[in-house]
Amino acid sequence: MLRSVTFAMFATVAIAAASPSHAQFGNIFGNNPPRPPGNVGPGPQDRIQDPDAEDVPDIPQGRILPAPLPNRQPPPGTGMPPPGSVQTQPLAPPPGTMIVPQQQPPATANAPSAPLPGLPPGQRQPRAAPGNAPPPAATIQPGDEVVSAPPAQKVVNKQAVFSGLDKITGRIIKFDVDIGETVQFGALRVKPQACYTRPSTEAANTDSFVEVEEITLQGEVKRIFSGWMFAASPG
Repeated sequence: MLRSVTFAMFATVAIAAASPSHAQFGNIFGNNPPRPPGNVGPGPQDRIQDPDAEDVPDIPQGRILPAPLPNRQPPPGTGMPPPGSVQTQPLAPPPGTMIVPQQQPPATANAPSAPLPGLPPGQRQPRAAPGNAPPPAATIQPGDEVVSAPPAQKVVNKQAVFSGLDKITGRIIKFDVDIGETVQFGALRVKPQACYTRPSTEAANTDSFVEVEEITLQGEVKRIFSGWMFAASPG
């Protein structure tokens, strides 16, 4: 009897100790609710819809075009010209038709020129060359500058007066040279060919045609100037 009571007490203690052990087992792995099987989809109430989303109808799939065929080149020797080398020429007219020539521009007749003065009556006027019409007379427009011709009167001088600068002393030396005479000034040779002066009634202005030569250190003579020189007053 004692064994039965002891065994019963031991079984009760074992059952009582088993309950807390089951509670601790659940706390270790969490008390999460059981998960549904994987083959069960969410219900209609579980779907979340965006209120801003619009219902877009399904776009029908269009017809698929076939791929373009590759450009086939004609085999050599068939006589077909390659693309881009075709030449064109006008067709010949059908037989029995007459070809109309292209119209030529009508020839313009030259107006008869006015008779030249001074010819005796009955003499034929010379023909004017075609296309050589006399140029129109020049007219002065407002704002044009009028250039007057130089005066016909001039005074011929027998001598020309030159002014030379001495580079060593810095002085200006004046010397007279006869027309056609050669005078050496330093390393230069001066020879006036002509000298003219305006008359006393006009502003003083002298023109002279001068030839200037230079003597180099090797003793060679070189022409460095040949032309007209002028001296105006004051100056």
